[in-house]
Amino acid sequence: MFNFAWGQENQIELIHADKVTNSIEFFDAVKVKGNVQFKNQDIKLFCDSAFFHKTDNWVRAYGRVQINQGDTLNLYSDSLFFDGNTNIGKLQSKVKIRDKTFKLNTDSLSFDANQSIAYYSNYAFIKSTQNDLTLESTKGTYNSLTKTFTFKDSVKLLHPDYSVYSDTLEFNTLSEVIQIHGPSKILSDSSKIFTKKAIYQTKTDDIQMWDETTIHNPNQTIKGDSILYNSLTEYAEGFGNILLIDSLEKITLSSNYLYKKDSLIKLIGKAKILQYQSTDTLAIRADTIIQTGDRNKNNTVNIAYSNVILEKSGSLGICDSLFISQKDSIIKMKKSPILWKDNMEVSADSITMKLENDAIKNLYLYQNAFLSMEHDSLHYDQCAGKKMIATLDSGKVKLIEIIDNAETIYFPSETSKDSITQKEIKTLKGANYMISSKIYIYFLNEEISRIKFTEEPDAIFKPLKNAKQEDLFLKKFVDKKSKKPDRLLKKID
Repeated sequence: MFNFAWGQENQIELIHADKVTNSIEFFDAVKVKGNVQFKNQDIKLFCDSAFFHKTDNWVRAYGRVQINQGDTLNLYSDSLFFDGNTNIGKLQSKVKIRDKTFKLNTDSLSFDANQSIAYYSNYAFIKSTQNDLTLESTKGTYNSLTKTFTFKDSVKLLHPDYSVYSDTLEFNTLSEVIQIHGPSKILSDSSKIFTKKAIYQTKTDDIQMWDETTIHNPNQTIKGDSILYNSLTEYAEGFGNILLIDSLEKITLSSNYLYKKDSLIKLIGKAKILQYQSTDTLAIRADTIIQTGDRNKNNTVNIAYSNVILEKSGSLGICDSLFISQKDSIIKMKKSPILWKDNMEVSADSITMKLENDAIKNLYLYQNAFLSMEHDSLHYDQCAGKKMIATLDSGKVKLIEIIDNAETIYFPSETSKDSITQKEIKTLKGANYMISSKIYIYFLNEEISRIKFTEEPDAIFKPLKNAKQEDLFLKKFVDKKSKKPDRLLKKID
């Protein structure tokens, strides 16, 4: 593009004119007409007529004004004024600039050769000569040294693959890098982006965005303080207050940091997932969550670790490592897992949930399995064993199998009605301790209805009035309610 370097080293030189006369309009100037040609360094100026002041070093050119700089530049206008002493000039009426990369059309263009800057303030239209990219704005400047346009006020950039609408936009004609300042939107067939600050590498489709950025893809929205994004490679990386909403997969993710590539999603720092299912909702919070697979193909896998909280089917759990397989319909909790559901608390070295129709069907507790069900703050039905299997129906426990080193304490009860209020009152009769190799405990209406053994158990029953404190608890009993977190479904937005 034009380097606006007139008068920096040499005087303006009149090369040719068909007619030269003294000017009566300007003192000590000449008026030239017909095939007029001026020269300044490697720049040539052609026009129909001009006023030229050699001493003061200025020229006023009129009619079919044309400027050539080598074979790289052609500039056209109806008139031109250039002051060689101040190195400031102005082109007026039907201004056109053509070079190897861009064409510019405007009504008026001023330039400052000292700073190699040209500027307009009454609309310009710019078109690339390399592709179908066009730009237009009310105001703008062009730096011929950096090859950078700065557009302001009602900026519109159009390309077959994308379009940009902004208040302020910088565009480099060599790198085709766009810098956005102020509220803007970037539109393409695959996405709609709203941001206040961005750098857009148009050749690679890489966009770096700051300040309240939102990306809308088909069925998916990403928000964050800062986001790196490429729609062609399906890559996104976000920093600060990240929120990803997928309406197709019915999932919401949030974190301090997001990495997304194809079907891989990684969340770090206050990571949360809220996944809506046909009859239930799955909620996860952890320091780190990784999701892979395609939910449409029924093969999504979620992995979470460090300070994990899980909420599912009315259950609330904690652990330090979590694995969820959509294909296998299982949830595995490891590293000090604890699970709470209604008045039930379970723990083991590891806990596996088997799902059926998105609801928990079975709980598998491996190594140091322990289950307690609270009657009140002093009395808990308790089960312990090497392994334990709980079967649920409609979210309620129906059967507990205790396998190897099975032991249990439970509190049989009887109900009566209050003579005044007619409300049912449950009274615990005593503590029943049993030990066997395997114990089956059946439930009805969330109460133990019967117990089955594979061999005759060792059993002791003590009425409550005769029971000591140590008779009420198994040796492995620990009340872990203090570790129970708040429910996630109230926390995740």
